[in-house]
Amino acid sequence: MTSEPVIRFSHRYLKFPPKVEENTYILSDMHVCDRAELWPSFVDYDTIYFAGNGYRRYPLPRGKVIVLGFVRGPGVREEYPPRKITDDKWMRVLFTTVRRWTEWKEKYYRSHLGDVFRVEITKEG
Repeated sequence: MTSEPVIRFSHRYLKFPPKVEENTYILSDMHVCDRAELWPSFVDYDTIYFAGNGYRRYPLPRGKVIVLGFVRGPGVREEYPPRKITDDKWMRVLFTTVRRWTEWKEKYYRSHLGDVFRVEITKEG
C-alpha cells in the first residue's frame, strides 16, 4: 500500500504520457480561473480521449475551474529534462488536468503542491 495521494480520471486521455499509471507525478502547478479563459486548443488537449470507434471530449464545467500541472516524479529512467522544448519527450513527462472548482478542492490541491501523486484510471477508453 502506498501513501501517495491519488488523482483519478474517468478515461484514458490522449494527453497522458505512456504508461501513466506506472509512474508517479509531482503536482507542480495550480491555477484557478474561469473556464471561459482557457484557450480552445488547450481545452481540446485536456479533454480528448478515445472511446470505442472514435474520439470524444469530456465536457468541462462552466465557471470557476482549477488547472493542475503535473511533472513526472521519482523513478524516471528517460532523459530528463529533454534537450530542447521541441523534443517529444516533454509530452512524456508533463500533463495537466482541469477540475471543477470548490473551496475544498482549492485548499486540498494547494496543500499538496510539490507532493507526489499516483494516477488512477477508473474506466478504460
